[in-house]
Amino acid sequence: MKLYWQSKQRDKVVKELDVTVAEVVFYTDSKVVLGYIGNERRRLYVYVANRVEIIRTISTPDQWRYIESYKNPADTATRGLQAKDLAESDWHNGPKFLKCTTGDAPAPDAEQLTPSEDDPEVRMEVESRARNIKPNERIILH
Repeated sequence: MKLYWQSKQRDKVVKELDVTVAEVVFYTDSKVVLGYIGNERRRLYVYVANRVEIIRTISTPDQWRYIESYKNPADTATRGLQAKDLAESDWHNGPKFLKCTTGDAPAPDAEQLTPSEDDPEVRMEVESRARNIKPNERIILH
């Protein structure tokens, strides 16, 4: 998950800058990942759960915003542009809304994103009822 690395880089950048950072906002073009980061209800498999845990120790879910894929400068180089077009794109300097102080930036997503039950990274829910089992006791599973 590239967001894992984005979160880790945030710490390094903030430590190295000689300015006070008032707010940190992260952007992703993946609503699925936003659902993982904001997830409080469903258990995820280990690989994704570990990365989400790291992201959530460095940031909070409300710091994350959705950006449309076509506006995401991180993907510009993968769109098959010529070098000249790449140099003239937002790839080097980022989207214009990052330089504005007005409300041009994507707003927090009001829609609560939750991973669906059929997502392959979501663990199935299992109900168990525990009881004390004595050694050599016969157990019947239903």
